[in-house]
Amino acid sequence: MPVRRWSPLVVAVLVTLPAATTGFVLDDWVQRAVVRGQFDHTTKLALFNFGAGDAEALAPYIERGPYPWFTLPELKLRFLRPLSSALIVLDTGVFGASAWPQHLHSTLWYVALTAVVLALYRRLVPGVAVLAGVLFALDDAHVMPAAWLANRNAIVAVTFVWAGLLAHLAWRERGWGPGAFVSAGCYVVGLAAGETAVAALAYVLAFEVAGQPERSLLARARGLVPLASVVGAYFVAYKLLHAGARGSATYIDPVGEPLAFLPVAPLRFFANVGTQAFGFPDVWIALPEAKGLVTVAGVVAVPLALLAWRRWAPADESQRRRLGWLLLGSAGAMVPGLATFPAVRLLTAASLGLCAVVATLLVSAWRDRGVRRVLGVCWLGAAFVVQPLSQWLVLPLAFDAIGERARQALRHLSLSGGERVVVLSSTDFVPAVYAVPLLAELQRPLPRTWQVWSMAPLAVEVRRTGERQLELEVVGGRMIDSMFEENFRGDGFPLRVGDRVQLEKATITVLAVEGGKPTMLRGDLELAAAEYTFVWWDGETLSRVTLPEPGQARRFPSAQTMFDRLLRGRREQP
Repeated sequence: MPVRRWSPLVVAVLVTLPAATTGFVLDDWVQRAVVRGQFDHTTKLALFNFGAGDAEALAPYIERGPYPWFTLPELKLRFLRPLSSALIVLDTGVFGASAWPQHLHSTLWYVALTAVVLALYRRLVPGVAVLAGVLFALDDAHVMPAAWLANRNAIVAVTFVWAGLLAHLAWRERGWGPGAFVSAGCYVVGLAAGETAVAALAYVLAFEVAGQPERSLLARARGLVPLASVVGAYFVAYKLLHAGARGSATYIDPVGEPLAFLPVAPLRFFANVGTQAFGFPDVWIALPEAKGLVTVAGVVAVPLALLAWRRWAPADESQRRRLGWLLLGSAGAMVPGLATFPAVRLLTAASLGLCAVVATLLVSAWRDRGVRRVLGVCWLGAAFVVQPLSQWLVLPLAFDAIGERARQALRHLSLSGGERVVVLSSTDFVPAVYAVPLLAELQRPLPRTWQVWSMAPLAVEVRRTGERQLELEVVGGRMIDSMFEENFRGDGFPLRVGDRVQLEKATITVLAVEGGKPTMLRGDLELAAAEYTFVWWDGETLSRVTLPEPGQARRFPSAQTMFDRLLRGRREQP
């Protein structure tokens, strides 16, 4: 059998190789600390529990840190991923501090996923199956799930669901009786891996709705029985286990918080479309100015895609029908991802249909002539080949750089353990939130407290109004007004003047707000100022701060973040 028939699997191996040298980063540090018993906010089979929705359970992590003081006490960020948690426990137990075998483990999952997808393409779009498989293996929607260990859950989830889709098609199109039970079993395992499975299941629904118009409505309804049974049981279990999101503006539960979800869903949809259609990388999307641009790009991409379909869609009716329900599945797969902030990685489930359609259009565009051929091939080739290939190289380097800079920041701070650290200002969320988990990963002594007073991407002025009293004011904006701050508290939970938050040996009082978001606060210390270690992120590292004398003030500029420096290079502080 020609080697090219299996080229998508070769591509899947090759693109993941750069990630083999990437270490652990961000959520990896947290999850590994739980597995090693250093953190006790959750259990080993619930490693994706970042907020249980229980004020009493979350209180110690607000009082002592590293959650910032403005975190909603009832914050729920609890994701049901027991299988993915178990795989992390397995990796940590077998490979310990060695990251490369764990990345190889992710590569094996990615190859398995690509093999399942290739089998689907050979069944559904045989004329472009290999090309579609290569595009799928290259797709930048898979870069972060395949390269970041904490995001591997998305790869595992869709692998099982789409294996179930293969069994479902065999049952419905060829009459293979066991397919109903095999597909249901695959769905169960996929859902145990992560919520991305819900998105991937959209293709099963799309097939029954639009993939076989010759069947009666009753016959199609029977075909949905395995899916409906599994999904119904899953959502019951999801609620009984108190999984889901509440209180965050970054993660919004569409069912539990519909009034918060509906206004942002259309903008997030167009932003996700824009990220894929024009190849915006996830690292770049972290910049504040990216938000509006990717949304506009999505609005532009929709009519362009319709024009491309009109020009290059296949003439054969059966092919159009198959591509039609795959596109419907892609659209449905995008809906669950609207529950969080736009990112290319949220299109992992949508990529199954998108890559099949792009492969078909790309072949037709290549056979076209004149300017249309040039424009079509350049656009589709750049967005689905050139740019994605670059991201498989860039993201591992970015993760390495972030991890190294975070380690340097902690080495510079030189903590001996047991300190009461107050982060007066950190415009970068990595040192603000992840410093303690990283210290745990490095097996360093942990501070007694790590209290974050400001994460706003703004300059901050600190006035010392007494021996044990500080006032902190953000300059030119508000707190809790950036994507990473909003992760901890949504707009539906405004703060008011006079609100007090009790921390360990300190109290935060809100002095001024704008639209429910603080602009000024007061910190009352219970111990002498010398008992605390005051620090700030200066754009290079975490630096110790000498407080001004009582009656004096000091301004901390808006320091450059790690992501900003990666993308735009070093710039001097204002």
